[in-house]
Amino acid sequence: MRLDRLLRPRSIAVIGASTREMSFGFRALNNLKTYGYEGPIYPVNPRYDEILGFKCYPSLDAVPGPVDAAFVALAAERAPDALEECGRHGVGGAVVVASGFADAGGEGIELQRRIVEIAKRHDMALNGPNNLGAINLFDRATLWPSTLLPGIEAGPVALVTQSGSVGIATSQDERKLGLGYTITAGNEAALTVADYIDFLARDERIKVIMLFLESIRRPAAFAAAVRKARASGQAVVALKVGVSESGARAVQAHTGALAGEDAVYDAFLRAHGVVRVHGLDEMQETAALLSAYAERPGNSDTVPVTLSGGQAALFADLAARAGVSGRELSQATVAKLRQVLPAYANPRNPLDAFGAGWNPEIFDTIIDILTDDPEVGIVAFSMDAPGSGGADSSWVSLMADMVGKRLPRPDKRYVFVNNLSVGGLNPHVREKLDGYGVPYLLGMTAAAAAMGNWLGMPDPLPDVPLAEEAVAARWRGAAAKAGTDPERFALLREAGVPMADCQVAESAEDAVAAAEAMGYPVVMKGGAG
Repeated sequence: MRLDRLLRPRSIAVIGASTREMSFGFRALNNLKTYGYEGPIYPVNPRYDEILGFKCYPSLDAVPGPVDAAFVALAAERAPDALEECGRHGVGGAVVVASGFADAGGEGIELQRRIVEIAKRHDMALNGPNNLGAINLFDRATLWPSTLLPGIEAGPVALVTQSGSVGIATSQDERKLGLGYTITAGNEAALTVADYIDFLARDERIKVIMLFLESIRRPAAFAAAVRKARASGQAVVALKVGVSESGARAVQAHTGALAGEDAVYDAFLRAHGVVRVHGLDEMQETAALLSAYAERPGNSDTVPVTLSGGQAALFADLAARAGVSGRELSQATVAKLRQVLPAYANPRNPLDAFGAGWNPEIFDTIIDILTDDPEVGIVAFSMDAPGSGGADSSWVSLMADMVGKRLPRPDKRYVFVNNLSVGGLNPHVREKLDGYGVPYLLGMTAAAAAMGNWLGMPDPLPDVPLAEEAVAARWRGAAAKAGTDPERFALLREAGVPMADCQVAESAEDAVAAAEAMGYPVVMKGGAG
């Protein structure tokens, strides 16, 4: 199923639109108006004639034109009827944000089964339920019930999340990543994370796909979609939660998903070329870095440049922990640095350049020396330029221009790091660095981790075997009953897992005979049933 009518809609209906400002129906409509969605917008509610300047219709059947996507702002028990009406009208995709489906258990499970059946019968892409919808800022299509700040710009990063609140926090894009899409998956009743990745892999404007995962419901489809994205030149960054026992319980309580064994997820993600991160800040900084530098550099030897001996030591510690290497500077480079730094300076890696004395000419020469060293692949400037200005802001702005005039340098990569995450990024510095195509990372800890993720980004393993759907179906059937060890071992063999021979013995004599037939040594295991 193609998702264009859902995520790139040419017309939108808001079913359950309202004048109540805190309601989902009002906010979704207001976001469409605020962000200037250019297609037809149809509020649907028999109680109103007009909402926010838009003509309101008593039902979807009364809407005069075709509708690509519907935002359903109704309670769970009213969703099936609304989706049936969508189907009659030829709607291509629907967002159902209500909770109270499989996430609630009991009758909600049957309710979810009904809306899935309706969506399939009408060939309608179903987003949710129990989620917050989706945002496509390229087309200003904000199928979204949480208030969006004005002025958020589309860019090369997309987020697919199984947590609505993560979507809310990230969608405001105060980090200025440039979020082209924000997609919340909810219960994944019909569409799963794999479907959204597959959709994004076809959009050349997207360079990085961020994933917030509680579980992976369709591993084979997920693997295929991720590989498609990686083959398209996109990076995929995943934050998988539910690692701890309490976290796994929270995942199951949230959407009814099973968090799974973390080591298995870790190996699975790496095998398919996914960068795994362990926090929201790390995820965003990794995305910022990968959206600027999609490929790993040929030379990953890094020299952090600071204006503080203490911060130089801290960056070196964090970089080493993240797997960012930095060899000692060559004797030739040290000799050149000694010529421009005071006698008390001790030029080494990391480089404390405080001895440059805030002299632009000296600092410019230092950048030249490091740039000309063939053993240096990455120069990371770790400075203080808070969003409010002050500190080293004017100096860092000057440094940005020093780097900018040397670009492009295919053999070098430059990274700027704002030491503290508190206070945000300096807008003047960010604007300059964005213009030069140089990443500007927020917070030394997250920045070092992001650099480690960039340099250690895994390539997808070739020809990773995945169970055929028929095999997977037999596994699901077997999971419904305990089965015997030989039956379970046979399933493993069918999936390509090497297994030892296994025979069932009903007596001691049978066990001896089976052991002699298989050949020693053998292991005896007690079985029930």
